[in-house]
Amino acid sequence: MKNNGNSKKIWFTISLILVIVTMGVSIFFYHNFFRQNNAQLIEAVPPESSFILQINNNEDFAKNTTQLIPYLNELLYMSALPGFEFFIDHLNLKKTAVMLSGYSNGENIFLLFSANTTVSQFSTLLKNLRIDHRNFIPFDKSKIYTYGTHFKKFYFSFNNNIVSISEDIELLKKSIVQHKHPRNLLSDKMFSKFYNIVSKNEKQNWLIIHNFRFFKLKQNLFSDSYQHLCQSLSAIPDWSIFQIGFNDKEMILSGYMDYQHVFSKNLHTDFTNETTSSPAHIVPFSSSFYSVLKQSISSQFFLLKNEPESSFIIPDFEVDELVKFQLNRDTVVYQFIAFKIDTTQNLNFFISADSTQHNEFTTKKGDKIYLSSFHHLHTYSTISMLNIRLNYFTVYQNYYIFANAMTDLDYFLQQIKQQNFAQQQSYQFAKFNLPSNSSYEFCVIIPDKGANVTPHFLSKEWHDNTIRNLQVFAFSFAKSEKDLVPVSVYIKFR
Repeated sequence: MKNNGNSKKIWFTISLILVIVTMGVSIFFYHNFFRQNNAQLIEAVPPESSFILQINNNEDFAKNTTQLIPYLNELLYMSALPGFEFFIDHLNLKKTAVMLSGYSNGENIFLLFSANTTVSQFSTLLKNLRIDHRNFIPFDKSKIYTYGTHFKKFYFSFNNNIVSISEDIELLKKSIVQHKHPRNLLSDKMFSKFYNIVSKNEKQNWLIIHNFRFFKLKQNLFSDSYQHLCQSLSAIPDWSIFQIGFNDKEMILSGYMDYQHVFSKNLHTDFTNETTSSPAHIVPFSSSFYSVLKQSISSQFFLLKNEPESSFIIPDFEVDELVKFQLNRDTVVYQFIAFKIDTTQNLNFFISADSTQHNEFTTKKGDKIYLSSFHHLHTYSTISMLNIRLNYFTVYQNYYIFANAMTDLDYFLQQIKQQNFAQQQSYQFAKFNLPSNSSYEFCVIIPDKGANVTPHFLSKEWHDNTIRNLQVFAFSFAKSEKDLVPVSVYIKFR
């Protein structure tokens, strides 16, 4: 009986070893023969990419981006695109789907181009470019060829069914290694979740960004006051996806970010509500922007004491909307914050009860401005570090408009009675291309070419075309869906 028991243990051990060996051999053959020869383009993309463009219809992409190339060169580093299109023309691809991915190397950002092709098509490419197939740089059992076109030198290689091209040979080498590696971006749980959405829609072109790496690159686009925007977005640790479309001189993006991280420390809200309302009618025509949180929020989340050690207690109340905008008058900037709340019941709550000071003032036009009971407090913006003191306020169309001084509010009342933000034609473009329902909305309009954009953007050499010709920049967040926040972005150039 004892020998029989030992025999069973031996056979069990042998069987287990055979199963493990069989699985190992199966994985080896799958990875080295079946998987690589049937690899998706995404599997050849190194995981440290800052962004990925999946172009499912390259012909339409090339045609629709003609007028936007100067801006794509600056925003998505597309200066190598004409060279890639040259290779596409010579490859005679049966499928026009291609993939571009961007990587930072110090101060330089390089693109990697990837496309599915065949051995015969690649051989034809070498022949058409008059490249001796024996003239190559060996690397990791692969062959790297070089060719100069469009004032650039390109390196390219063919591995199994994918041709990869880049200006940077080190980036191309990373792609070659990645293509042979058993783990890739699809091994990342969050990326795979997003990419599953991308894979289900092959009629659209997609922009996939790694939030931390991509928005770190974009920090030199925004002025100091709005660095907080990039910092908030780069704090999102994983990926976001956007359908990307082009129309004339417009860029329209629609996609998703991870619900857990979108401005969570700044808004203190879960985006559970959304409305069709817009505050544009209370923002003067001459204002360059507005931002609005379109859902109830407690005062505890957006009010701060002017002096942290002050004994003044922050009053607890809720507003239905929180709106921020500003006006420029020569070199002076006026900042405003507006609360949407029941103005028929809360007026006395906001008026200062200090009997030693006059608390109601009448302008020359007969409008009322009040000394605020919140002059010990200030608000902080949801996307910038600009703080607004709540010293005075006026009431306009069911909104309490607060500012630092009476002169600020007097100027606001003069401007709003002339024209409002909603009457701008550019605003109509933004509203048409953003969802009607949203929880948060931000809209910048530069009315005149060459207008002062310093409050928002830095006019640096690497963004010169973008800043000089930007007309509209708007985005919105909508109600979360399955732990994802829908995001829409609209950009228009002159």
